[in-house]
Amino acid sequence: MASTTLSNQAKVCAPYRLEGTSPLITCHVKYLVDPYQLPAFEAYSRLWMGLVTRMGGKHHGYFLPAEGANNVAYCLFSFPSLAAYEQYRKQAETDPQCIAAVAMATEQRFILSYERSFLKPLLEPRIRSLALCVFHHQGKILVNVFDDPASGQTLCRPLGGGIEFGEPGRDAIAREIREELDQPISDVRLLGTLESLFTYAGTPGHEIVQVYDARFDDASLYQQAWLNGHESNGSPFRARWCDSADFDRIGPLVPEGLQALLRDLSLLA
Repeated sequence: MASTTLSNQAKVCAPYRLEGTSPLITCHVKYLVDPYQLPAFEAYSRLWMGLVTRMGGKHHGYFLPAEGANNVAYCLFSFPSLAAYEQYRKQAETDPQCIAAVAMATEQRFILSYERSFLKPLLEPRIRSLALCVFHHQGKILVNVFDDPASGQTLCRPLGGGIEFGEPGRDAIAREIREELDQPISDVRLLGTLESLFTYAGTPGHEIVQVYDARFDDASLYQQAWLNGHESNGSPFRARWCDSADFDRIGPLVPEGLQALLRDLSLLA
């Protein structure tokens, strides 16, 4: 079991998200719906759960009529900040799938009205399942370098992100790299699994981390000093190639135990 202090630059705005710790903002939507079109509203709801997740949010689900009123439904989803939520709204205006979902509701008229409000949630901490990929090449790996906002310590972490429900870890890696770098990859293989207990801004976190290696289809990427990427909300970042000497100079490789794992496998100089 590894224990370390990590920076959280959440998936929406940077490398780390603390699953189960309180997001800064949750959107609560109350719908008045046509009770004779609940199957259509359910199909619409399933679309938006996937869209919010794809665009960097955490969807907590839709709640459809059961007992009592037959025309009232609710949904809840969270973003790390109101600014991140507004960025999601801006992205949704031009996203083809979001536009199609809105058109579906407009044409079929199963939503009669809605009210939106914002809440600060208090949630039980939970373990997060995470997939990271090192892309080792000639003794170096690809990492994002970032600072812990509480301690100011500089940390290095391979690219990747949370594993969604029903998603194999190797598929999560391919999805994350496609979203962050817009690059296809192949030869994805599991190197090992780490358990990480860490603290961000005074708040404990707990992750089960699947560590993968893979190959970029575009071999020229290995010759570049850094790769430009973007987070789910469009925030840019640069990933760079580093070896053990770089981590000694810049800051530790996280999660704890990853550097030892890669050295044991002769993947990190």
